[in-house]
Amino acid sequence: MSVGDYMNKKVFMKEVLGENEIYSFLSSSSSGLTFKDLLVGLVLLTRGRLAEKTRFLFCVYSNENGTHVEKTQLEAHIQDTDGRTPPELQELFKNRDRANLEQFTKWLLEHQSVTAFSTWLLKEPCVVRLSDDSESLSFYQILAGVTHLDENDIIELEKRYWQLKGVSQSGRFDLITFRRLVSPPIPDEIVDGFFAAFDENNDDHIDFKEMSCGISACCRGPITERQKFCFKVFDRDRDGYLDQQDVRRMVGAFVLAQSHTSVDDCSTLPTTAPVQSSGAAASSSDGNSCGGLSNSVDSDLVNRVTGELLQLHSEERRVSTEEYLMWSLSNSLSDALMRLLYQVCHVVLGLRPQYRQDEQRIVYEWVNRERRRGLQPGDNWYLVHPTWWAAWQQYVSFDSDAPQHHHYPLQLQQPQSQSAPPKRHQKTSSISSVGAGSISGVSASSSGSGVAGVKAPPPKPGAINNAPLLAPCPGRPPSLTNEGGLLRRGPDGGPLRPGEDFQMLPDKVWWALQAWYGGGPSLPRLVTDSGSLELYPISVGILKHQQPAPAGAAGSSAVARAASVGRFISGVLPTSAAMAAAAAASAVVPGGSSSAAAGSGAAVAGAPPAGVSADAAAAAAAIPRRVLCHSACFSRRHTVGQLYTFFSQRMSVAKENFRLWRVFDDGHQLEPLEAENACLEELGLPDTGGCLLFEVRNRDLTWPEELAELAKSRSLVRRRNSMMRGVTGLNNLGNTCFLNSALQCVSNTPTLTAYFQDGLHLYELNRTNPLGMKGHMAERYAELIKDMWNGNASVVAPLKLRMTIARYSRRFSGNQQHDSQEFLSFLLDGLHEDLNRVKEKPYTELKDSDGRPDDEVAAECWDNHLARNQSIIVDLFHGQLRTEVQCKVCSNSSVKFDPFSVLSLPLPLENSLLIEVIVFFLDERLPVRFGVLLNHDDKYAEVRKAVSDRFGIDQRLIVLAAVISSTVLNFPSDEQQIKYLASGSSLFAYLMPSAVPIVSVTPAVTPAVTPATRQPVCNGSNGPSANSQLSRNSSVNSLAEQLPDQQQTQSLQSSSSSALMSRTLGFALVYHRKQVRMDVYFLSYHKTRLSLFSLPCVLPLLPGMKNSDVYRCIWMQVKRLVTPKPEFPHSNHATLGDMVGASGEYPFQVKCINSTGLACALCPWYRFCRGCLVPCDDSIYDTSRSDHLAVDWEHTALHLRYQASLERDFATDPSLQQLQKVVAEPMNLDACFRAFTRVEELNDKDTYFCSKCREHRTASLAMRLWRLPPILILHLKRFHFVANRWVKSHKVVTCPTRGLRLQPHASPGAPAATDDAQYHLYAVICHSGILGGGHYVSYARNSTGQWYLFNDSSVKVGVCQNYLITMLMCFYTC
Repeated sequence: MSVGDYMNKKVFMKEVLGENEIYSFLSSSSSGLTFKDLLVGLVLLTRGRLAEKTRFLFCVYSNENGTHVEKTQLEAHIQDTDGRTPPELQELFKNRDRANLEQFTKWLLEHQSVTAFSTWLLKEPCVVRLSDDSESLSFYQILAGVTHLDENDIIELEKRYWQLKGVSQSGRFDLITFRRLVSPPIPDEIVDGFFAAFDENNDDHIDFKEMSCGISACCRGPITERQKFCFKVFDRDRDGYLDQQDVRRMVGAFVLAQSHTSVDDCSTLPTTAPVQSSGAAASSSDGNSCGGLSNSVDSDLVNRVTGELLQLHSEERRVSTEEYLMWSLSNSLSDALMRLLYQVCHVVLGLRPQYRQDEQRIVYEWVNRERRRGLQPGDNWYLVHPTWWAAWQQYVSFDSDAPQHHHYPLQLQQPQSQSAPPKRHQKTSSISSVGAGSISGVSASSSGSGVAGVKAPPPKPGAINNAPLLAPCPGRPPSLTNEGGLLRRGPDGGPLRPGEDFQMLPDKVWWALQAWYGGGPSLPRLVTDSGSLELYPISVGILKHQQPAPAGAAGSSAVARAASVGRFISGVLPTSAAMAAAAAASAVVPGGSSSAAAGSGAAVAGAPPAGVSADAAAAAAAIPRRVLCHSACFSRRHTVGQLYTFFSQRMSVAKENFRLWRVFDDGHQLEPLEAENACLEELGLPDTGGCLLFEVRNRDLTWPEELAELAKSRSLVRRRNSMMRGVTGLNNLGNTCFLNSALQCVSNTPTLTAYFQDGLHLYELNRTNPLGMKGHMAERYAELIKDMWNGNASVVAPLKLRMTIARYSRRFSGNQQHDSQEFLSFLLDGLHEDLNRVKEKPYTELKDSDGRPDDEVAAECWDNHLARNQSIIVDLFHGQLRTEVQCKVCSNSSVKFDPFSVLSLPLPLENSLLIEVIVFFLDERLPVRFGVLLNHDDKYAEVRKAVSDRFGIDQRLIVLAAVISSTVLNFPSDEQQIKYLASGSSLFAYLMPSAVPIVSVTPAVTPAVTPATRQPVCNGSNGPSANSQLSRNSSVNSLAEQLPDQQQTQSLQSSSSSALMSRTLGFALVYHRKQVRMDVYFLSYHKTRLSLFSLPCVLPLLPGMKNSDVYRCIWMQVKRLVTPKPEFPHSNHATLGDMVGASGEYPFQVKCINSTGLACALCPWYRFCRGCLVPCDDSIYDTSRSDHLAVDWEHTALHLRYQASLERDFATDPSLQQLQKVVAEPMNLDACFRAFTRVEELNDKDTYFCSKCREHRTASLAMRLWRLPPILILHLKRFHFVANRWVKSHKVVTCPTRGLRLQPHASPGAPAATDDAQYHLYAVICHSGILGGGHYVSYARNSTGQWYLFNDSSVKVGVCQNYLITMLMCFYTC
């Protein structure tokens, strides 16, 4: 906050003192608290003298002139702040109505506790302080205290841990992620044991504490501790013993690791492997050599060493930890594997070496091992400039006179014979003279030379600098890929030479060095399928569309963009080609978007064609420019499909919402990249200088290139060579995907399309029909069909049809998204009325069935329908439904027969809601996830009953709570509907013990317990609590502020009844709290701020409960979250430290708090208590003190023993799995038809007028099929209105492509029941997204029998497998 700013009340109450009264006393302006007021006020409150404080109070209560205090004003002020008028005021105003400073000071000193604020302000010593020298241990300090790591190591390891955890698919550092990172080089056979050595609590993932302690045990500390860690790798059952099988596995791993380790690995590096350049294939010279760990070991040596180890304990034939340690003192066989684990902890897990010699050995051994392994296809190797590499070698090769106390595991001896294991005769390292050999042409031995025999340590190398390896590319935009830049060419114009111009490092070594030294850029190069490195991948520029700048700035911005493109092209093309390409760039970038197809017509000046939406018209008028925004490098073997996947992930755009085009040199010709299996090498992209256009849909779902083409071309049809008839896309004219998808399906109705193609509609146009569109709809549709089916158009713009539709229906005139089913009904109705053969519609009267036979009534209704409606649409699409309504009182039935063109089918179970309830037993048992399948209108009483029936407990002993994060939002009442469960909340069910008393208490007779009515001596933490403004009646309001508006009403109502429910049933809510260190704070108590975490618990208030019972009951519920105190001999901890807590037996303290969880419920605000302590003793617990308790965890136990990952580790009830299977499993159309034809009970809101009772009655409704049309259109009702919002169902509905029979769903005796017709699927409309913000596509079967995907202007062969999830409408023909 700057000096001239104001601090508002909310910030003051949250960040400073947390009380409204103090803010009002300090603030001198209605605008807020100034910095001066805050500074003066804090100094006065914390360090002011008594006279200064009394004068401050006089100024607060005095009149405007500051001369006296008036009685009426002082009484009103105290009444507002304290809610009462103290009787001591009578002594101040004896025989007078005002008092001056002297009189007020004398009176106040005699009555210091007259108000709450004076009590706190004048109290000695002061509760708050500006500074505090006390420090609480941080997490890093605690972890450093139990390991051999320092705080900096732990901080760096934490950064690496989150990186490793971020690449995990499960979100946890699990075995799958661990195996992918460490194997190779760790043999796959021991990865499980290596992982288990870290995972001490056996929860199948490594948390940061376990990783830090494991690295400490493996790499730091005495050799005995590191050997213990190695022993744990093979101790599968963690009992401290290795059986015969474990010993054999361990010895085999020792021999395997040593057999693939060379004595030269720590001192020299071999010549770099050959590298591919400019696409030329070059194979690695040692690509076939197996440099990694293989499965071939000396079995004789393994058997002999295994026998020697087991003889140490011949009776039980197993080896203990102590026996293994004694054996390792005289045998160095384990050294190779220990070095391997040591390297992985540094290179992969992120521990930085303490000494330069350790760093050299780690890097050299890793690089040598990977080079012997060879270049594997798909791997990345990183390039390093030789200058920095030489400086690093000199630094790490320096051999000082310091004692050899490095942590690198033991000596490296080359065994002279594999028949005998090496013996350890001395503990000194045999690699003291590192760097004697030539390393890639650089002599390492020269690094330690000095003057007159004195060794001068070389300087530490700075940040890695690979810039000299890059070619200068002025104007090259930022790269989307991680190639780091384009490599320069050699002096002779050829490729760079490995070993001379650059060094090669494995990916993990590079990332380790970059983490240790920084710098860059990273220069990864991919190993191709031929086993060679691709130094020079294909480099392309990425163009994107940008709307033109305003007229005043158009010239300068266009020139700048053209110059940028010119610099980019000139930097990567030869001079002659660059001149031609730069000239083309000046036309592409500033001049506007070119046509998306070759040979498009000339541009037309003026407005865009009519019929385009307002946004689309504006976009077409202002043609977007193509701007060079990015660059990228791809391998020649990358396919187009891989490019789409990359751009989708990198640009965060769905694949269906963008297209890739190849831009040719002239900039005026584009070629779409559609063949997903084609590789870039086959497409003929140049090595450098090529460009790709990344075209993204506009917000109204139009394509910029298509709008540009429509604006520039006189024709509304994009021409092409003669191809399949009807395989034609439709331009999106601004959120018109709903129109395009419906038109494509109707277009692929063979009979109807042939009708329009043959011109038969011209003989049946009805221009006088008042319900029609004067024939315009039919004419425009016929023109569109001819354009789509002449075989010469790849894309057609339905502009004329769109304009006609907008003319006669204003709801389709804008650019909003609409329902495709509504448009389809409008289209069919419009075509029908324009083609209706009935010129003069006769009057028909609908008669009641009155018990007549169904076939008679149906024929009468159908004849009445045909008397007014006869057209090709009626012939193809119209059917008949039988509807029966039966009165529930007199059983009178009324039958109607109605025509239909589209059948809307409900989805079974979609009116149901699967409620997941987390059931807590308040003991050591694991909470259970329980499922209940209910209707949206059901109430929470049904949930309570289901839990009661499943777990056999009285419903009155079940506490239902809606929990968000770490707090209880509310306690839903039995009468509340489940559909109003707050978004993001979980439903918990706490099962209270039967001993809990159930007392019926009403709000009228329940006394309100407030802090003002009970003021015990505070035994909690002094100092204002964070957010302690909630210590009174504002607790509910603060919680509601964090919720959406629609949830605040529920929160206020339920929170106000929270205390009532707890007193009625006899329980208290328990919140978990921890202290978070703050870097910036105003007062000393803000060094640590309370924060709620974990899941809330419930404490049953039993009669005669003791304070120790409170601790015991809470411990029973949280015990599963706390690991037992580790036994020192078997733990990765260097020391155990204080891991129990202040309460002795329990690692936490229990305190009384208010409903916010952050302030005390017993003490008045001026005590600034964070909670009064509940001692862990045998005294009787006072259940009236507070209905909320806090569990304050001890720092060390919280950081080292508490397992946050187990908070939501729940068991799953079989009922939930069964219901999830029922909800998730696909349904078929037959189930939808059964739901459509089942009997529906009408509720009181939908009463029916019974002709027999002569009044409205409740009734039942049933619909059945009577007459089926030749073309059957089915609509799935995926959208439901739930809790005042539309929700879409993503249920998978399977539909038969052939042989759909509907006879079972027809009414008995109906033509549909006797007809043996079978329907075959020929078109589908799919919708993805939400209502009002999704996208429509269609799938249709052409006359040739081939299925095509129609996605606006894009047409592809085949049927997407996801259409079952997104299918909205399906079209059948018989």
